Amino acid sequence: MINYLLLIHKSPKQLKRLVRALKDCDSRFFIHIDKKCDIGEFRKAVPENDSVFYVTDENRKEGRWGNLSLVEAALATMRLAMNKGGEGHFVLLSGQDYPLRSNEYIKEFLSTHKNSNFMSVYPVPDKKKPSENGGYERFVSWTFDCQNPHDSRMKAKIKPFSFGAKTLGGFFRLALYRPMLLPIAAKAWFCKRKYPEGLGMRFNEFWCVLTKDAVEKVVETYDNRKDLREYYKYMHIPDESMFSSILCETPEFEASLMPMCHYIDWNACSDGSPKTLTMADAPLMENEMETQPYILFARKFEEDNPVLDWIDDKRRRRYDGKD
Repeated sequence: MINYLLLIHKSPKQLKRLVRALKDCDSRFFIHIDKKCDIGEFRKAVPENDSVFYVTDENRKEGRWGNLSLVEAALATMRLAMNKGGEGHFVLLSGQDYPLRSNEYIKEFLSTHKNSNFMSVYPVPDKKKPSENGGYERFVSWTFDCQNPHDSRMKAKIKPFSFGAKTLGGFFRLALYRPMLLPIAAKAWFCKRKYPEGLGMRFNEFWCVLTKDAVEKVVETYDNRKDLREYYKYMHIPDESMFSSILCETPEFEASLMPMCHYIDWNACSDGSPKTLTMADAPLMENEMETQPYILFARKFEEDNPVLDWIDDKRRRRYDGKD
């Protein structure tokens, strides 16, 4: 059984295409629709049935870039899947992801790696993160969401006992956009951040494929540890750290980690987002499929881009044995 955990924030039509591509007798879908969206439009496009389940309204989150809401949305799909008796692997996808392989290939690959967890993990500090001391400052600074209506990604970063420009700028941003948080930020300035005891400090790619045991470990740790929830509530981009840090607490889980199953092009990004893939990227995706057997999915795509038709043709031809 493959449990697809889908985080959706737009385009019912694109969700329908993704579910149609992945649907077979061994797949189930657990869907979180961002609380800012009208869930009715998505339910019309992909009706709930014995293999399609939606996170209920009371458990839906309003996704905001760089804060805990994305993690909580993923956790909501995990809890739903476990409540429905999910077995096998759990595949976390966004609505702008798409499978590069046939369903038969995906099932066979995961069945031969039934004890593996596919999540790319990086050390802290990470040399690939040129800013913030390799990302280490994320773990020592308090981060507040400014909720700037003109810049949804604006954060206020407060480093304890620092008079640096970034901290002073953080206080200024809060004064402009969220003055009610100034007392909390001022108190935080006097408090060093305490990393949750026992966790392995790591970075990770968010989109992953996990075993049932790993999902249970993540959910139970999050639900049972208030110190972890409080810590990641004030961290910059917690989805790039929390899951791997939980799993790497346990040597057995850390040993089970393998590279992620996604093809993502970060080289062209300038705003913290991956490249939107088009037909110009087809040769690179083709090469990845030829050389990396664990690459099963790609992101990200816009709906109805011709590259999706090209992928469908490739998936069909490989299934039919024509390639």
